[in-house]
Amino acid sequence: MTCATSSQPPNASCVSCSGSCRIWPRSTGLRPMTADTRGEEIAFATSGSTGSPARWWRTVVQIRAEVALVAAELGAVGQIVNFAPTGHLYGHLYGTVLPELIDVPVHHGWRHPAAVPNIRTGTPTLLVCLPSSWPIVRSMAAMLAGLPSVTALHGTGPVTAAARTTAERLASPRFHPVEIFGSTETGAIATRTIAAEDNQPWTLLPDVQLITDRNDGPQPLHVRSPRLARHETTPHYPQALHLDDLVEPLPHRRFRHLGRVSRLIKVNGVRCNLDQIEASLHRLHSDSEFACVAATDELRGEHYDLYYSSPPSGPGTREIWSSFQQVLGSSPLPRRIHRVETLRRSATGKVLADQLYERNRPETHRQETTSRARQRVRL
Repeated sequence: MTCATSSQPPNASCVSCSGSCRIWPRSTGLRPMTADTRGEEIAFATSGSTGSPARWWRTVVQIRAEVALVAAELGAVGQIVNFAPTGHLYGHLYGTVLPELIDVPVHHGWRHPAAVPNIRTGTPTLLVCLPSSWPIVRSMAAMLAGLPSVTALHGTGPVTAAARTTAERLASPRFHPVEIFGSTETGAIATRTIAAEDNQPWTLLPDVQLITDRNDGPQPLHVRSPRLARHETTPHYPQALHLDDLVEPLPHRRFRHLGRVSRLIKVNGVRCNLDQIEASLHRLHSDSEFACVAATDELRGEHYDLYYSSPPSGPGTREIWSSFQQVLGSSPLPRRIHRVETLRRSATGKVLADQLYERNRPETHRQETTSRARQRVRL
């Protein structure tokens, strides 16, 4: 996301953009930030993790309404430790707007992501977490245990194994791990408590309505809300939006998330959930990172490739191929496995899938076909 050009002088106090960002209208009382602003509107860009980024505009009223709704779910907060960059929507909402709204101090841990922050004792604390923040939270366990209450807010990506392990370790009546569901386009839609199992239902926020397109069963996520953003190419704010998610509607304003439509593919008629494959591989090889990338296939129509990064002592491609026998069962194997130096991520921790092959030079060019993999599995 780039800063807006402005006739106002640069703001040297804005660490997010080194003094090049536009200042918010004085009537809002908000701090400067790196997003593009226009009067009482502000634009945020999607991460570009699965394609070209796009800008979505929201009003200051929408942003403040969202923060107030989510704050009501969090309980008492006397200080905030924010691990999310404030130039992105999630970090701005809970690292800038929320502390202004409830008038509490905030420590920006994202400026030094590997450092354990110093926090005040005796104060109810909110941790604003990214998927990559949980190892730091785990290292803070002794410090957090002495606080009257701790709420850990998780956003921008799926809950990781490290997040669940840390939540289990810190489990107590004083620790409340909350996962937030939403997007740049919609803002926050729903919340749930982080649990050991990932199939827990989500509860809609009070101003969000789930539009059911059929009586029951899986269906695309379709929501109505007064906080929906407008796309940069349209002049009006929408009343409802479809998202690239598949859900199962449940009673009492709840739903179960079944996955992103773009992450559910069929190979020779057999359905694959790419998110589940990544999570299963990570459980077997916790020292490695995995990314399944859907691809158009001339023979099968749809398929996928697997990219992974691992330390020198980590598994080689032969071991990863063998792992699929444990992970997939009868599901299709990937076309190829690419071992890369690193999985590039956005500032909020999302893998930049479209840049994997172009931006990462494989450590080895052994890109083995599915037929070879099946032979090895049989061995």
